Amino acid sequence: MRMVRLIPFVYSSSIAYLIEVGDEYMRFFYDNEEIAVMETPYAEEHIFQLHFQQIADVMRIVHPSYAPRKLSRTSTTEFTLEEIDFRRGPFLTRNDLIDPDELNPTEIACSATVVGAYGALTADGDLFLEGHEGALFKLIHPRTKTVSAGTKTGTSTGVICQPIDIKGSWGFITHGSWTATIILERNENNAGWETFRTYISGSPADLNVNQSFTESEDNVQYRASVSEHATSSTIKCEITCNNSTQEGIVRIVGVSDSKHASCLVLTELASTSYTKRWAEGAWSTLRGFPATIAFIGDRCVYAGGISASDRVETEVIDYPSLRSLP
Repeated sequence: MRMVRLIPFVYSSSIAYLIEVGDEYMRFFYDNEEIAVMETPYAEEHIFQLHFQQIADVMRIVHPSYAPRKLSRTSTTEFTLEEIDFRRGPFLTRNDLIDPDELNPTEIACSATVVGAYGALTADGDLFLEGHEGALFKLIHPRTKTVSAGTKTGTSTGVICQPIDIKGSWGFITHGSWTATIILERNENNAGWETFRTYISGSPADLNVNQSFTESEDNVQYRASVSEHATSSTIKCEITCNNSTQEGIVRIVGVSDSKHASCLVLTELASTSYTKRWAEGAWSTLRGFPATIAFIGDRCVYAGGISASDRVETEVIDYPSLRSLP
């Protein structure tokens, strides 16, 4: 006799489904009638260890042996199940910090640095295993560029501080006596330049800027442009990144042997050189996946696993569908 598990999928106070979870399938019922069926990766022996949380038309499902997934209601009779694309962690303890008294000498390098590029991930010692496919790796290098500075004289306009990669604390400073409009711009994931701050110094030229900021997102660049330069003056300004290192993240897409893997760059790397400052993702087929899940405020918190029970990751949740619930 095959085992099944019944779980509710409650969309609103007036719309609710019943889901039959069996050996690698889900069957959906509404008003006592079957409306859909889909294949799943969940084996019969694991269905009672599935942990799930739902908000509106999306249910998140976790189990230590399977990558976290989202079950989404896409219409009144249709559902989809997709793996959640974690890109920022969590990570195990960094290689060079595991045991400061007995450092692991293994270093790794990636042949690609640009986001979206595929490259070769190479270790100078035995490291990669078959279960690493899909795993994240974080590589840390010295930051190659920490300052972008420029000067505009006369009435010239255009970019004054060229684009610079920013993560963490950073600052923007202007010098001189100038009458102009300076626009500080931000570009995230190459989505296009957007105005971040605007600074206007009129006549008399009495403005200079010295501000500090913190950037929490990955793959972000900043630049500064002069949009108006009314009278002859000299503007000097600089964008400064205060972090001396840059963290790049890749996802392994294939393992050739213990020293060679192919990967996709998710967060830009500073260099293709070898580094001993790296960290392996806490969740993978090799290390296991989160075992529990909870909603706290506007975040979904994932925790636990087979070998990394103390690793926690959060996912920001948007609630657009809640506003349209009947």
